[in-house]
Order: sequence, then structure tokens, then C-alpha cells
Amino acid sequence: MVSKKDATSLDDIAESIASLAGMVSDQFDLVSERFVQVDKRFEQVDKRFEQVDRRFEQVDKRFEQVDRRLDGIENRLYHLEKQQSEMREWIESIDSRLSGIKSDIAEIYDRIVALEKKSDQGLTKQDKKELEQKINDLLHWAKEVSKKTGVPLPKV
Repeated sequence: MVSKKDATSLDDIAESIASLAGMVSDQFDLVSERFVQVDKRFEQVDKRFEQVDRRFEQVDKRFEQVDRRLDGIENRLYHLEKQQSEMREWIESIDSRLSGIKSDIAEIYDRIVALEKKSDQGLTKQDKKELEQKINDLLHWAKEVSKKTGVPLPKV
């Protein structure tokens, strides 16, 4: 049989175990609450990371827009430089042609002067008339070329 002293001690032990179980349960409740708090913090941090990710996506889209604009500007600049180069070549071509026209006009004037000198060397009236017509035709042509090109006629 169990003595009274032994019974008390069993009651004490049972009470101690029940008290210990209550303390462990309280501690588990505290740990559970802490886990809930930590879980909420992780959710907040996750939401913040999602906000940061969205912001980075917005910034990335903006950089893409700027990059496309720069590509457009580079493309336009390339075409402008190409047009500028073509215009330079065109101007050089025109300068060369004008130089040739100046030479032609000078040569025509030299021929006119030579024909005038020749006319003073005892030609017949018919020869003088033909020579005068040639001179007038050349002079008319030189004036037309001068008017169309803007190249002034040399002084005779």
C-alpha cells in the first residue's frame, strides 16, 4: 500500500508535472505568437520587395524608352550626316561645272576677240557679215549661259 506521505508526494509530483506542462504550453504559445509576428514581418518584407521590384520594372521601362529615343536620334543624325555629305558632293560637282563654264566663256570671248581682229584684216563684206553673225551668236550664247548660271561675263 501506498503511505500517506507517498501519496502526498505523488500528488505533489502530479501537480508539479501539471504546472510544468502549463509552463511549457505557455512557452509554446509565446513561441507561436513570435512565429506569427515573424511571419507577418516576412510578409511585410515580401510586399516591400515586390514594391521595389515594381519600381525597378518602371525604371527599366523608362530606360528602354530613353534608349529607343536615343536610337531614333542616332538614326536621324546618320541620315542628316549622309544628306550633308551628298550636299557637299553636289556642291563640289556644281563648283567644278561652274569652273568649266567660266573656262568656256573665257574661251568664247577669246574666240570673239580673235574673230574681231581677223575682221579688221581686209575681209569681204560677205565674210565680215558672216563673221559678225558668228560673233553675235557666240556673244548671245555666252550671255544666256551667264544669266542661267550667275557666272559674270569677263570684261572685253
